[in-house]
Amino acid sequence: MNNTTERKSPPERPPPPIVIHGKAKDHAALLQFCKKQAGENFTIKYTRERTIISTKTKKEYNSIKEKMEQDELEYHTYTTREEKTHAFVLHGLDKGPEIPELVAEMKEKGVDLINMYEMKNTQRPLFLVITGKYETLNSISKKCPALSHIRVSFHRYVKKTRITQCHRCQEWGHATSNCRVKPKCLKCAEGHWTRDCEIGEDATPKSTNKVMTVFHDEIEIEDFEYDEEEEVYYYPCPCGDRFQISKEELLAGEEVATCPSCSLVVKVIYDQETFQEEQNEVKKLTEDLKKLEPSVETDYLLILKQDLIDHMQLSPSYLKLPHDKNKQPEQEIDKLVAQLPSVKEKYDWTLFPSELRPKVLAKRVAKKVEKNVDVQQKLTQLEQLESDDKVAKDDDEEENVEDDEIVEEEQDEEMDDGTDYANNYFDNGEDYEDEDDNLDDGPIY
Repeated sequence: MNNTTERKSPPERPPPPIVIHGKAKDHAALLQFCKKQAGENFTIKYTRERTIISTKTKKEYNSIKEKMEQDELEYHTYTTREEKTHAFVLHGLDKGPEIPELVAEMKEKGVDLINMYEMKNTQRPLFLVITGKYETLNSISKKCPALSHIRVSFHRYVKKTRITQCHRCQEWGHATSNCRVKPKCLKCAEGHWTRDCEIGEDATPKSTNKVMTVFHDEIEIEDFEYDEEEEVYYYPCPCGDRFQISKEELLAGEEVATCPSCSLVVKVIYDQETFQEEQNEVKKLTEDLKKLEPSVETDYLLILKQDLIDHMQLSPSYLKLPHDKNKQPEQEIDKLVAQLPSVKEKYDWTLFPSELRPKVLAKRVAKKVEKNVDVQQKLTQLEQLESDDKVAKDDDEEENVEDDEIVEEEQDEEMDDGTDYANNYFDNGEDYEDEDDNLDDGPIY
C-alpha cells in the first residue's frame, strides 16, 4: 500500500466583485449582458447607489470586465491575488542617475520591476519601487546592493493611511488603477484630473460652493466629540486624523467640518436655533456658578459635612464592604451584622427619653376560670339521653319492618302482571273492530 498522501491544491479563490456606479435602470438588460459573458455563474446585488456583480471564476470576471471597458461603463473593482504587487522604499541615492537609468540597471540585475517613482515631501531623495508579488525584501537587497556604484538600501513601504483613496473619482476603498469612473477634480469638483486643474496650489478655487458640496458623509452633531478646553467638535476621519469644527462656527451657521490632513469634508447635521438655545442655557448656568464665591459660611458648612460623614463611619453600625469581587456582598453583610453588638450593649437607654426607649411588650396569659359542676345532675341528664335513644331505635325498627312488607307485596303484583309472555307478546284480536286502520279504503290499482 502506498502510504504517501497527495496534497490537494487549495481551492481557487473567487475573483473580486465588480462595482458599477449607479443603479441599473433595466434589470432584464443587465441580466442578459451578464449571461452573455459569464453564463449562469454570477450574482447581482443592489445597494443604495451601487450595483455589485460577483463571478465564480477569473475567466468570467475578465470577460465581464473587458466588455464593460469596451462599452465605457463606469465601475471599479479590486486587485486580484495574482496581480498584487510589493512596494519598497529605496534609500541612499542623494546624488545619482535618473529614474530611467535606475530602472534599466535593476531589470538587468533580475529584479521583477514594474514601476518606480520619486517620493514627494521627503527630507532626502527617496524612491518608491514597485515589484511583482514574488519579489521580497531579502531578494531585492541581494540583487541590488549598489546602483551606479552607490551603496543603497531597501526598506518595506508602510502606508500611513488606513483606507485607500482613489485619486480618479476621489472616493475611498479602492485604488486608482482599478477605477474606470470619470475623473473628478479635487480642487474644483469638475470632470478632469486634479493634476490638469488650472487652479494652483496657492490660489483659491474658482467656486468654493462646488467644493463644499462634495461631502464624504453627513454626521449628526451628537456623534461628534466635544473638547471643552478648545471648544471644538471632533469626528474621526478615514485618513487617521479627525474632522473638526469650532463652536463659534456652528453658532454662525457653518455646517462643514474639515480634516487638516486630507481634503475630505463632512456635513454636520444640527438645528442652529436649538444649538443656540442650549449654548445660552449652558452660559447662564456657568454664570450662576461663578456667583457662588467661597466664603467663611460655605467653608464652615463643608467642614461640618465632613465631620458628620466621619462620625457616621466611626459608628459601630457602619458597615464597610470588602473590595474583593469574588465574595458575595450579601454573605459579607450577614457576617458583619452578626459581629455587631446587641442593642442593649450599644446604648444606655436610661439616657434616652421614654418616647425613644424600646418598648418590650409582655405576652398576655389568659386566666383559667374554674367552674362548679353538679355531678348528680350531670348523671341524670346522661341517663335521660340514653333512654330517649332507645325509644327512637325501637320506632325505627318497626317502620323498617312495615316497609319490607309493602315492598314484597308490590313485587308479587308485578310478577303476576308482567310474566305472562304469551298474553303480552301476541295480539288476541279483541280491539280489531275499534281500529280505523284496518278498514279497507278501496281497491288499489
